[in-house]
Amino acid sequence: MALKDVWNNVTFSDLENKLIYLNVGLDSFVVRTATIEEATKFWEINEPSIEVNLDYDVSTNGLVNIDTTGIEDVPIIGGKASNFAELKKIQTYYSQLDSIPLPECSFAIPFSYYQQHIIKNKIDSVINVTLSDSLFLTDIAYKQSKLQYIQSLIKKAPIDTLLVNLVKAKILKDGGSFTYFRFRSSTNTEDIEDFNGAGLYDSYTGSLTDPDKPIDKAIKKVWASLWNYGAFEEREYFKINHKTVQMGILVHRSFPSEEANGVVITSIIYNRPELYYPGVTINAQFGESSITNPDGNYIPDQIICYTFSLDNESPYIIEYLRKSNVPGMGNQSVLTNDEIYNLTDLCRDINLHYYYKTGNKITFDVEFKVDMVDGKRKLYIKQARPY
Repeated sequence: MALKDVWNNVTFSDLENKLIYLNVGLDSFVVRTATIEEATKFWEINEPSIEVNLDYDVSTNGLVNIDTTGIEDVPIIGGKASNFAELKKIQTYYSQLDSIPLPECSFAIPFSYYQQHIIKNKIDSVINVTLSDSLFLTDIAYKQSKLQYIQSLIKKAPIDTLLVNLVKAKILKDGGSFTYFRFRSSTNTEDIEDFNGAGLYDSYTGSLTDPDKPIDKAIKKVWASLWNYGAFEEREYFKINHKTVQMGILVHRSFPSEEANGVVITSIIYNRPELYYPGVTINAQFGESSITNPDGNYIPDQIICYTFSLDNESPYIIEYLRKSNVPGMGNQSVLTNDEIYNLTDLCRDINLHYYYKTGNKITFDVEFKVDMVDGKRKLYIKQARPY
């Protein structure tokens, strides 16, 4: 369902912060307040009921080399870092590039450092008491305040200086001319096939030269985001044992002034079963304007790239569903045709690799950026998670 006037629709504004019933039909919908009895009955039928205990390994110390890891290492460095590492292993077949272009100076901080941080500072005891508090499970405002308290403890507690020194040394050794580095959440409830966890946790930028963005604060803020209210509620719904959730960190150079960014779904999401076309779905936006949380209600370029052609002049068919409405950009396209072709080829390579790796046809959600390198636009793949 898509509703263009939702922000100004009185029907929806009157329902804000209320429990609602929503039923979407073929060409209409019904929305109204719901009773707790209705909701409880629905949840009992649809909600998962079996507790999930996640695998994790907190015995690994030292920074983890992305070149020697892959999707098997989710229990050590989390889903995001493991999928990133797997991208390095892909042998390109469709793309003319030799490998998947990834952000430079990448490495991972394993789960062990988060675990040591909360144990050494006795935050694990606070977590255990909180999770067994009956009021915490039933009172939303109380729950939010307790989760914020846990986050504050993680951020205020002293961090292991050995870890910070290891990270600084790695950046000094391999960071080249890059000044800012992105510290990205990588949990065992994120970027995995049964739980993609998109948007639940936070990422932060750190620098060795910017006093406003110190490395230690970036690390602790990522760790603290494990206890975001939205993340907690999502895990709670899926009956994930919170005590088995761990936070690792994927680190690589940041993109402070990218030319474009976007998301690709490695299939055409508008296909109907009786009318299937091979291809990918692309959302692309100018600069660093967010696709998922846009400022000013900006809409990105929305593109379908069909992986076949009806002539000899182009390898694929590009169809624009709509153009970006960022002010001042007119009717320009965010990406060039060659960038769309290249991006599509890389996505096909990702699909093919995982098909051979797992034996399953998996559709991926791929994040990309276009950066200016030595005066030329360069495409980077930033992330790939099961869609």
